[in-house]
Amino acid sequence: MTLLYEMQLFDELPMIWGSCIFVFDLFHSFTPPKYQNLPMILCLVLYSFIITAVYISIKNPIFHETAYAVLVFTLFFKSLDMLRRPNSSRALFFTALATYGTGFIIWNIDNFFCHNIREFRGTLTSPWRPLTQLHAWWHLLAGLGTYIHVLYSVQVRTSYLKWPGKVKTIMGIPYYHVSKKVETNGPVHKD
Repeated sequence: MTLLYEMQLFDELPMIWGSCIFVFDLFHSFTPPKYQNLPMILCLVLYSFIITAVYISIKNPIFHETAYAVLVFTLFFKSLDMLRRPNSSRALFFTALATYGTGFIIWNIDNFFCHNIREFRGTLTSPWRPLTQLHAWWHLLAGLGTYIHVLYSVQVRTSYLKWPGKVKTIMGIPYYHVSKKVETNGPVHKD
């Protein structure tokens, strides 16, 4: 709530642009390597430019939240569709969904009860106050949920391409490891 409007744009507009890239990636999870869908690219870039221009001119957060929600629901329903494919990691998908969803709930609690949370924060001793910064928890959980969803998307794509791999961790941080060098001439099978 302390951001200037111009600085808030640096928080919110990348959510639109990044989600459009994610939508493109998900819709191309089951396409041959180097396949390009120029109409979809143009539509997503146009969507991003239109949302950016309109949001800058009308300055209404509900407009941004609605535009972002359209992308999130598109990602959600496409991801559900991807779960029907063989070798799709349900655990990664539902972990991402639960993490992001928890962040979303916390963000809404912060939006609706901001005044009450501020008053409660004032009654706490200094070390406990940061834990009540629910908007920060939203960013943390939304970022983590998005990262886990990226791992899910990589797992689905590499499975389609018949590239063996699995989720591993380094110091507790998960990443997706492709087990061996693979040919990039295309998938082994036709879908």
